[in-house]
Amino acid sequence: MGTWGHDAFSNDDSLDWLAELEETKGVGKVNRALSRAIFLRNASWLLFPVRKTRIFKGLILFFAQGSIVHVAGEVVAALGGHPSLDLPKSTSLWVNANRGDYRKKHAVRAHRALTFIRNKSETRILFDESHESRQWLSGIDDLLKRLLKLKKKRLIQIST
Repeated sequence: MGTWGHDAFSNDDSLDWLAELEETKGVGKVNRALSRAIFLRNASWLLFPVRKTRIFKGLILFFAQGSIVHVAGEVVAALGGHPSLDLPKSTSLWVNANRGDYRKKHAVRAHRALTFIRNKSETRILFDESHESRQWLSGIDDLLKRLLKLKKKRLIQIST
């Protein structure tokens, strides 16, 4: 089993995804990661058993996908000017190079996707069963607050 922890930057899947992101230009990879979660969130008419004792209405994202959505949300927050203090230097460089592609809709989509991860994902189940549950929830809630600020923020465009 790979490495995993409560913050967005301590999971193998997240770090692998970030390494791939840093080789790209634009926010397309971020959009695709968020779109998967939003699709599953909206597919609430399906039943999908997760464990013998748990059945959720709708599909869930598995741990690796949830970790990627978590780190994609951190990238969106950084693009919008509210980065995590733990943002890796290489990701910070990517954010600075791609900040011009950020739009308010990215914060809206990231907030939706992260809310889904927080409430209904294998990631949530696994952290609920671990000793890091409170830290994970605290980190997700902090990210959701930063994204909410971006959702409410008016974008001011300066014409030249």
